[in-house]
Amino acid sequence: MNSKTLQSLEQYKWFYFSVLVILSIGLSYIIHDIIITDPKYFTKGNDNSVGLYRRIYGILYLIKPLSLFIKLGFISLLLFWGSRYYLKLKSFVSFWMCFTLVCLSEFIFLIPDISEVIYFLIIKTNYSMQEVYYFNWYSLHTIFRQEDMPKAFVYPLQLLNIFEFLYWAILAYLFSQLGNLRYAKGIQLIVLFYLLPLFIYTAIKFIINLLLFS
Repeated sequence: MNSKTLQSLEQYKWFYFSVLVILSIGLSYIIHDIIITDPKYFTKGNDNSVGLYRRIYGILYLIKPLSLFIKLGFISLLLFWGSRYYLKLKSFVSFWMCFTLVCLSEFIFLIPDISEVIYFLIIKTNYSMQEVYYFNWYSLHTIFRQEDMPKAFVYPLQLLNIFEFLYWAILAYLFSQLGNLRYAKGIQLIVLFYLLPLFIYTAIKFIINLLLFS
């Protein structure tokens, strides 16, 4: 895949984004409204909490396009700055080009949800809510039982997963190809303009959770 091929993909950015939104909402609906038959297990509440659970996810489905756009837009902005001022690709790299590459990379995060849908609707149809709750085979979080784990450690452990690493690798590859650069340059871009901000955000969230729940 060369630079010209990647640049030509920009014209399809809204198509990629629309497909990503539709698949994200569809998979989330299947998991939270079909697979999860007893939300009380997750809310630890009474019958009233079931209705609240359903309403909250109904709202999340509606705002998914906006929340996903904000997420992808922020990542794209960071990598746009990095591409222009660190990799010196000022002549042909635009924000929307970066948005397109980030959007394509984001599809990797659909695989965990797809695997969950396939497992519980096809492979193991006689499942418990506890099995659904702990279905997180792709991250370090699955090694520990959540009830024995301080809440502050949940997000960092969930973040350390196979698909997050693949996401970094895909982004590094696409941006290195965009600039016809060595893969090492793409890795440097992702480390400085994605992983570093992500680390700072995770550290702040960890400290806040540690103070709130310790």
